[in-house]
Amino acid sequence: MRAKASDGRRTFTDLARRAQIAQCAAEAIAAVGYADASMAEIARRAGIAKSVVSYHFSDKAELMGEVLRTALATYAKFMEPRMAGATSASGKLRAYLTGTADYVVKHRSLHVAVIEIAFNATSADGRPLVATMPPAGTGAPG
Repeated sequence: MRAKASDGRRTFTDLARRAQIAQCAAEAIAAVGYADASMAEIARRAGIAKSVVSYHFSDKAELMGEVLRTALATYAKFMEPRMAGATSASGKLRAYLTGTADYVVKHRSLHVAVIEIAFNATSADGRPLVATMPPAGTGAPG
């Protein structure tokens, strides 16, 4: 049974471990590609047993969903101040383009992982995993 707080939500420790595993998954995917980023390889990079990964994520698809959510949240947080500072249309376009380029450099592993997942990961029914993700900001569980 996964650790839950008294209100049924995940504990701080549980969330931190999931974030660590998702980051290690992104790094593994960026280094060896989606196909070779096995749960065992991800666990090795995180310095934990494969069973710990399985405790936090029921399967690779759930973990890849978390990597995608992490990447989207990281990108949004990275871009928000850049976009907020731009007032004109050309300024916003410039902020978007330079901000995105800066993000790719600073968060290379997450960026590469998103591309690898988009082209390779499928859900249990064979659809691309990205097609099964709820829209960002809906609060829908993933």
